[in-house]
Amino acid sequence: MSRDAIFATTTALRDRIEALPDVGSIHVGLPKDIGALKASLFLFNVVPNRDLRNVEHFRQPSGGTAPSGPARPVNALPVDLRYLISVARDHNPAAGADPAGLKTLGAIMLGLHRDPVLQVNPASSPDDGQQIVRVTPEPYSIEELNRIWGMFPDDDYRTSVVYLASPVFLEDVPAFGPPVLSRKLRQGILAAPPGSLAQGGIPA
Repeated sequence: MSRDAIFATTTALRDRIEALPDVGSIHVGLPKDIGALKASLFLFNVVPNRDLRNVEHFRQPSGGTAPSGPARPVNALPVDLRYLISVARDHNPAAGADPAGLKTLGAIMLGLHRDPVLQVNPASSPDDGQQIVRVTPEPYSIEELNRIWGMFPDDDYRTSVVYLASPVFLEDVPAFGPPVLSRKLRQGILAAPPGSLAQGGIPA
């Protein structure tokens, strides 16, 4: 994957959520801008992955290379992405939690639990290959969630959960050269023995 890894991962996660039953379109961005949609997906934290940062990363050359071909090391920065998933609330404070929003949250959490693996393709270079990113829920206390929602002082709290997407590799993809389109095999008997003048040999 390339510099588009963060964008591609966010897009893949959005598509996964929107494909779940009874969810539909969601807002990607600040949860205060959710509008009439059922849920929002907000990337609020990007940090290097400490466990993988000093581990050499390999990738398979693309463009016609055989699947069994040797993988090559690439310069890559592994990062962890944390998303805040929030659902709609009832605009009547006396009504309490919005039942429809809670059902949407349950559908999203169950869907990501059933299939937590994203197959992510880079947005700008499809030939760069595919990366597997795992999405898992992270336990956040009320105090931690309040700190996140503190970024939106003009908006009321919405029921929310935090998900971690990891590992996501920002790769400095090297140029492996053009793909091999065809090969020619030459067979036959040499007109002159190996080492002769006709074969470029050095006379004795």
